[in-house]
Amino acid sequence: MICCTSPSIRTTTRTARAFLLALRAKGYRPRVVVTDLRRDYGAVIAQVFAQARHHECISHAEQNIRFDQHYQSFCGFESLATAQVYLGVFEKIYRFMPFLDDAQPAIRGKCPLELAGYDLR
Repeated sequence: MICCTSPSIRTTTRTARAFLLALRAKGYRPRVVVTDLRRDYGAVIAQVFAQARHHECISHAEQNIRFDQHYQSFCGFESLATAQVYLGVFEKIYRFMPFLDDAQPAIRGKCPLELAGYDLR
């Protein structure tokens, strides 16, 4: 698994491609690539590591939560703090929860950690 985040530099499609190509040149062949919420990585990951699955980091999603009246009433969160607690628990549970039968055939019955190469049995 490779985690790609770039908090201090401006990521573009070109820099994302250069970074991933450098990793491939070093022999990396990830099954899963986890990125922040920048859209520049999506297509590039598919081109450079065609076999890899692309996941977005829950922690970065948490940072981008916006609480307007609709979101609060729709999701039931009273504050940013309650949503952060929920996402913190969800993040830990999600790693071990197998995907259901309506998921893509290749991932059915497997959890994200198994897809990342961890043997949980």
